[in-house]
Amino acid sequence: MNIKFLNNNFNLKQITETFNEAFSDYVVKLVITEDSLIQKIKGENVSSKHSCGVFDQDGSLVAFILHAVDNDDKPTQLYNSATGVVPNSRSKRLVDEQYKMMIPLFREQGIKSVILEVISTNERAIKVYDRCGYKTVRMVSSYRGDLKKDTLQQYLNQSIKIKKAQQEEQQLPQDLIDFVNQYSECKPSYSNSIDCIKREFEQKLNEIWVAYGKDQVTGNEIIVGLVSIHTSSKRIRQILIHPNFRNQNIATTLVYKMLNDINDNTNLCYNIANIDQSYVPLLNFFNKRLNLPYLLSQKEMLLEL
Repeated sequence: MNIKFLNNNFNLKQITETFNEAFSDYVVKLVITEDSLIQKIKGENVSSKHSCGVFDQDGSLVAFILHAVDNDDKPTQLYNSATGVVPNSRSKRLVDEQYKMMIPLFREQGIKSVILEVISTNERAIKVYDRCGYKTVRMVSSYRGDLKKDTLQQYLNQSIKIKKAQQEEQQLPQDLIDFVNQYSECKPSYSNSIDCIKREFEQKLNEIWVAYGKDQVTGNEIIVGLVSIHTSSKRIRQILIHPNFRNQNIATTLVYKMLNDINDNTNLCYNIANIDQSYVPLLNFFNKRLNLPYLLSQKEMLLEL
């Protein structure tokens, strides 16, 4: 077995095939294409220089770890975007061996930690991460199901104005970034962070609807809420409402407007992943107001270097 960083060994077709083989018996059905893997790599900022693969004697990729970086120039935290081992190469501690090779180099580069999410019932993977030194820092929940806009009509707030952020601008408007950074009380998981949303938006992979209302002091029009969605997967990345405008059905109105604009009656299945289980208001919104059924829980785990 030969363990290498992927910066000079990155083969999209090979990684896609190995990914699908490694996840063929996963606890949740998961199949990717080369295009969806490219989207994941770009959206999460996966770095081939910080990602690793295990190759057998004939050059086949049998295991891998894809890491994303929080900063292109001087990363201090990595995100384990995907870890996979093909079935025939399991029980060889290939994940452990990859980290044994990578960790000393990461420390030299000033990287302080690595974070990941793992499905809470995936005991085999959890044992591997425990062995590598990861510790659970919080639990997050995911929901998935059909969204029916007709059931939301009775709750609409008619006093707010909603506009869709224009992707033609090529960059996510700074006022939206500032709004999220200022008012977000529930730390999103890595792939739902504003940095990932920004990268997706600039690649036209993410759509955002923004709610505007009147400032209670100045009377000026201000941002009072937004909803962000990864378009192709119909994954809701974030819903955020200004603290002074909560409990006014603005989130419901944003979701209704989103559904109305998308107007896809053939596929109503949406999902929201990795909401902190301690943040009850948001969980209640997805579960009770939107009636999205609970899907699964994940452990967010941290490896301190």
